[in-house]
Amino acid sequence: MMQKILVPLDGTDFAESVLEDVEDLAAGGRAEIVLLRIGDLPREVVIENGRVFYLDEQTSWAESEMTEYLNAIERRLRARGLQVQSATSFGDPVSEVLRYTEENGITLIAMATHARKGLEGLWRGSIARSVYERAAVPVLLKRWSEKEAALRAA
Repeated sequence: MMQKILVPLDGTDFAESVLEDVEDLAAGGRAEIVLLRIGDLPREVVIENGRVFYLDEQTSWAESEMTEYLNAIERRLRARGLQVQSATSFGDPVSEVLRYTEENGITLIAMATHARKGLEGLWRGSIARSVYERAAVPVLLKRWSEKEAALRAA
């Protein structure tokens, strides 16, 4: 059975930092990469310049933007000879990652984490930590360091 690596992305360099490690794991056809972008569902009708934007219209725009983002990453990974697919979803990120994992035969979840220490880590929950604690499959967590953040910002 082909290994399937789920990479939840949120549009940030932070989340994408795990892709280098995932590329190494999937190289040579050893695994398929599955990119997942989870969005927030709109909660209220927006009125702008006298025009009403209903929830379904806002959801459609958000899904289009998420798909466009994932397609760009998919093209880059395919150009490197990797097998990749992508999907979008709306809702609570932890619940959606776990649901997608279970429903789609995912064998590994790969995510970046801030890996906070001490009291900050205890008081501030994270999506990566919650997925790690609740997932039924292995979870690869890549620690995002302040040094790496500074290098990417430069």
